[in-house]
Amino acid sequence: MLEIKDQITLKSYFKHLEDADLIRSISRSTDKFKKLKSSEKVYLNNSNQLNAISTSKEAKSETIRETFFLCMLSKDHIVTLPKNGDFCIDKNYIFEVRGKNKNFKQIRSEKNGYIVPDNIEIGIGKKIPLWLLGFLY
Repeated sequence: MLEIKDQITLKSYFKHLEDADLIRSISRSTDKFKKLKSSEKVYLNNSNQLNAISTSKEAKSETIRETFFLCMLSKDHIVTLPKNGDFCIDKNYIFEVRGKNKNFKQIRSEKNGYIVPDNIEIGIGKKIPLWLLGFLY
């Protein structure tokens, strides 16, 4: 798509974009060298960038939620991709980021599993409102 045939050059470009705080890449590994070799997901640095460059009227809400979550948590925590759920924080807590009607089906086997739904005002039990994470930054 970018017409960059050399994979090393492409990875170098992504590393420069990450160093400039334009993107965030996450993988199953926390080792920086391995991360450069095999990032599994790449996000823009924050959801404002996503809305600014979106070609559609409305960027996909799931991507906006995940980008916001990653932006708020990656500042002070190690964020990786778990087997179940969307994000693993500090190798201990599993989070599933979704809309307000999301249930625990995907992370029910996780002891430290939490749902972070959008469009709810008050959390209960292991449901934490997405907006509340804005106070972490």
